[in-house]
Amino acid sequence: MSGAMGRQDTKQAVDTAWAMLDAALTRRAELVPALIAAVRVNAPHEKAPCDNVEATLTRTIAAASASGPEERHASEDELQIALSGLERVGDAYSEVRAAPDYKQAQDALFFARKEIREATETYNAAVAEHNAGLGQSGGRFPWSRGGGGEPAAFFGEPES
Repeated sequence: MSGAMGRQDTKQAVDTAWAMLDAALTRRAELVPALIAAVRVNAPHEKAPCDNVEATLTRTIAAASASGPEERHASEDELQIALSGLERVGDAYSEVRAAPDYKQAQDALFFARKEIREATETYNAAVAEHNAGLGQSGGRFPWSRGGGGEPAAFFGEPES
């Protein structure tokens, strides 16, 4: 590919991969309330972890529309940490672990996480290719040897 046409193609690949990643993150966010509800019903005394995940989810949803990949990753990472904490709480109680709604929510979130990992890899690969065409290494530098175009930001740290 040559010059501007190649950059346009790689920018389109970045945009397409971002849309896929955004959709995967949105699907996970839509699944979180089911996990919260399952813990609330089956371990009602565990209010604080549920409240924490709800508050984190609210911040994550708000950040989703108002931030770029780097900020979005920080917000999504915070949500994943809160979710892991809630799952540890849920797993600590046999009545929660045995509840079909909890198991169903956990299974759905497992597959959502897998989809997010795959979409993140695709997005970061597209960013790496796009930025390489600009002469950028990670979209973190103000210079461009490639002759125009804006570098894209990675979602988290790219795989080495």
